[in-house]
Amino acid sequence: MLSDSPHLLYRFKVEPGVSVYDVNISHRGSTTADVNFTLRAFSQLPLKIVDGPAPFPYSTKLAGRWTERSAGGNHTCPTFMNNPQYRVVLSAAVGGTADALADLNVVCEAEKEMPVNVKLVRMRGERVSEFEERDLVAGAAKYSYGRDSCDATGLRIAPYTLLVSSFSPRDEGAFDVTISATLPIQASLIPAEGAGMFSRTLRASWSPSEDGGSENVLANPRFLLDTSGKTVKLKIRLQLTTYISTPIGLSIFSQTSDGQPPRLVKSTGPYSDAVSGAVTDLMSLPPSPTGEYPPLLEMQERLLISLS
Repeated sequence: MLSDSPHLLYRFKVEPGVSVYDVNISHRGSTTADVNFTLRAFSQLPLKIVDGPAPFPYSTKLAGRWTERSAGGNHTCPTFMNNPQYRVVLSAAVGGTADALADLNVVCEAEKEMPVNVKLVRMRGERVSEFEERDLVAGAAKYSYGRDSCDATGLRIAPYTLLVSSFSPRDEGAFDVTISATLPIQASLIPAEGAGMFSRTLRASWSPSEDGGSENVLANPRFLLDTSGKTVKLKIRLQLTTYISTPIGLSIFSQTSDGQPPRLVKSTGPYSDAVSGAVTDLMSLPPSPTGEYPPLLEMQERLLISLS
């Protein structure tokens, strides 16, 4: 966090096995005049201060903003997936080889009161709803006020996904992200989920008379999807209004006028207790076979709880 105090003292405990630390010294804004400073370090053991490594040869800077729609909060929030995400692509240098490895650094800066966090994950440059520890390339769980950074070494030439989040969905404001690497790098904003598509939110709940669970999915709450006789692209996400760790799922059935049992068209697969809920892939739904009865959307769950 930046401060206007003329003297700053930062105290920390040395981590076991760590003998080298990078010290980053920055100030807000730009100036044409020289800004001088003195750096001193104190320790119970001998230490020395040397010049840091040279800046990476490739760098790109992006400006973004957390808005009412894109301020998703931290990973425990069901709206975490709404945070700004960027596709980061490393490529071979001119005359280089495709098996070259890169070092990368990411720095996010925002207002000094804003708690921010950056993470780089292996998601092929696609938008992320959730991720596991094994997907994490760089980044910590903690949030820092005004500035956060992460580093990675030995990265293969491939696309990655960069997550930029504020701590709470109420934290809105502008930020800048600077990505530097030892190999050529490109970064672009990943469109939000459902970008360019019509959106509609339905609210319902399970009741004793509509709680078939996974054993009788057709006895769960149902909605009619009217395709108006056209092929439509569709993506559906089921979330709980109040999150509790209980598995939920969603299936789409097609019914006809010939009295045959509804036919399963698509589902979210195994039941999921993820904070982000259960979601289908982006799919194309053809018109119903007779044009008279639209597909049925079935919501499945093992317990009687509210959802959105």
